[in-house]
Amino acid sequence: MSTAEFEQRKLELYLKFGEVEDTPTREQLSSLKEKLDSGAVPFADLSIFTVDQHERLKKARLSAWNLDEDGSAKKVLIARAISPGEWGENIRAYTMAMTMLGASIFADLPSYARTISKLQKVYPEFWTPTIMAADELMRSTKLSKYKSATTETCGSAFVDCAKYSAFPG
Repeated sequence: MSTAEFEQRKLELYLKFGEVEDTPTREQLSSLKEKLDSGAVPFADLSIFTVDQHERLKKARLSAWNLDEDGSAKKVLIARAISPGEWGENIRAYTMAMTMLGASIFADLPSYARTISKLQKVYPEFWTPTIMAADELMRSTKLSKYKSATTETCGSAFVDCAKYSAFPG
């Protein structure tokens, strides 16, 4: 996606909603647009698809090195699950991206996010890995089952699956 197209989509979003804190980056929007244009499920890993993408990358670069016993720098892999709060922030950025691309109306994804949030509140001990795994499975593979010829947008598919918190296959 060109910078001009991104700026145009951002302007349209701001005209509808005013200044939005959870605006995705051009890279994030481009990635989702490419998936949507190819007919693929618009999956985004919410541990990476963050509100402040550039700050997250900077922190990852700074924290991906440790000192060895002999004092030499050693690169380490950092894998961590995101908290429910981080998930909430990141799903808002994803919602804005889907809205900017016309793949959803703004109200669609918050209904899905509320379903995940309710599961987390009822079963907090199962946030990692059970609820996160169910969410990722739905967004990565099951969404296409909810999106049918009668479902106009991906957002409508999210609304449909929000009705079924067990995400039946």
